[in-house]
Amino acid sequence: MSWLGIDPGLAGALCWRAGPACEFHDMPVLAAGKGKRRVYDVDGCDHLVQAYLARGLKWIVLEHVQPMPRNGALTAYSQGQAHMLWLVLCHTHSVSLRLVSPQVWKRALGLSGKGKDGSLMLARQLFPGAAADLRRAKDDGRAEALLLTVWAERHG
Repeated sequence: MSWLGIDPGLAGALCWRAGPACEFHDMPVLAAGKGKRRVYDVDGCDHLVQAYLARGLKWIVLEHVQPMPRNGALTAYSQGQAHMLWLVLCHTHSVSLRLVSPQVWKRALGLSGKGKDGSLMLARQLFPGAAADLRRAKDDGRAEALLLTVWAERHG
């Protein structure tokens, strides 16, 4: 069975995994307006889903984050956009979706309180062949997307 794990933030990532084989994509985003503002590239996300459907994708596991007031309105808005984007893509392409909160999957994998570095270390440990794609600190989104597939596989 193949899974597509998604860390849905604008700096997040996707990981397609079938057995030990995995492929990573940083979240498709587009520049928006002046400065460093970015928005989700809906067509880019759709293209990835279609490409993996052709390779047998049946399940998407999406980290379900809750907006927190301390993170601000823009972050909450962006999280809502990401959530709706993936819900719509799953519905459009008839892909089964599994939602899981960060607290649940991290606790199940022994990562509670270990932060992004803990996710990177565990992903490298479980998938040494993917270490080249997980070498930078900013690859934490890739690591978490990969670990979401591990959680999904273990929790059916």
